[in-house]
Amino acid sequence: MSNEAPIAPIIPPIVLKIELRDILAAVPIAI
Repeated sequence: MSNEAPIAPIIPPIVLKIELRDILAAVPIAI
Protein backbone atom coordinates (compact mmCIF):
# COMPACT_ATOMS: atom_id res chain seq x y z
CA MET A 1 0.00 0.00 0.00
CA SER A 2 1.31 3.40 -0.95
CA ASN A 3 0.77 6.52 1.12
CA GLU A 4 1.10 8.67 -1.97
CA ALA A 5 -2.53 8.17 -2.90
CA PRO A 6 -5.05 10.32 -1.01
CA ILE A 7 -7.70 8.60 1.10
CA ALA A 8 -10.47 9.86 -1.19
CA PRO A 9 -8.98 10.58 -4.62
CA ILE A 10 -12.39 11.36 -6.11
CA ILE A 11 -15.15 12.92 -4.01
CA PRO A 12 -18.51 12.99 -5.79
CA PRO A 13 -19.91 16.57 -5.90
CA ILE A 14 -23.20 15.31 -4.46
CA VAL A 15 -21.46 13.75 -1.47
CA LEU A 16 -19.39 16.89 -0.98
CA LYS A 17 -22.55 18.99 -1.17
CA ILE A 18 -24.32 16.83 1.42
CA GLU A 19 -21.29 16.89 3.73
CA LEU A 20 -21.09 20.67 3.43
CA ARG A 21 -24.82 21.02 4.08
CA ASP A 22 -24.61 18.81 7.17
CA ILE A 23 -21.66 20.78 8.53
CA LEU A 24 -23.34 24.13 7.92
CA ALA A 25 -26.57 22.81 9.44
CA ALA A 26 -24.70 21.67 12.56
CA VAL A 27 -22.97 25.03 13.08
CA PRO A 28 -25.97 26.88 14.64
CA ILE A 29 -26.61 23.87 16.89
CA ALA A 30 -23.01 23.81 18.09
CA ILE A 31 -23.04 27.49 19.03
